[in-house]
Amino acid sequence: TATTEIYTLSLHDALPISYSCSRPAFLTGTSAEYLGRRPLPGVLCGRPNVVLLGPPGCGKTTVAWFIAGPEALYLDKHGTQNALVAHVRRGSWSTRLSTTPALILDGPVWLSHRPAAVDALRDLLDVREAAGLRTVLIQDPRGGSVYPLISERSPGSTVLVGLRFPEGRSRRRFVRAHVADLGVDPAFGYGLLSLNPWTYQRVAEEVHRRIRLQGNAPTDTDPADIVSV
Repeated sequence: TATTEIYTLSLHDALPISYSCSRPAFLTGTSAEYLGRRPLPGVLCGRPNVVLLGPPGCGKTTVAWFIAGPEALYLDKHGTQNALVAHVRRGSWSTRLSTTPALILDGPVWLSHRPAAVDALRDLLDVREAAGLRTVLIQDPRGGSVYPLISERSPGSTVLVGLRFPEGRSRRRFVRAHVADLGVDPAFGYGLLSLNPWTYQRVAEEVHRRIRLQGNAPTDTDPADIVSV
């Protein structure tokens, strides 16, 4: 069987392994690596199904929008659930879901306990895959695994991307860039590399808190809106 060089789903170290081309390809990295600052891996551009994995707040949704494009149809977990209910009532998927050029399903949950939902979503992926349409699935780590949904995809159709938070110099670059984007003194970023746990959101909240204590906080900005990954 032909093999290709890909990467494990480790959220810490990417180790090259030899993996069968008939299975999903695996990539890993930080969200910044998949937001256009460098060319996207060819395997990510060429496969219709993309599954994004990683801890909350690591940039999965941001990456999904970049991969799928600004015109993509987006369904969060509630929207996905409503679409599943409508599918059961109608006996088929809506034309919009079946034919939209790019579809983002954010957080289909507990699939290992919902075989009927798995079968329905597989049918949707089959239709979209046959038409060469892009589908991006975002796994909510609190909602169980998407493995039941992707375990029987056709060879070469799916790529899994494990996202992680930056470490070392990459973490330092993020803090510096974040403070610079706000136009404040670099001192507001001192000591933020050792936050535990370290997340983009915690960095934003701490910088915002420090600015507010100095009396220079933007009055119309919330920490959730100033994270740039």
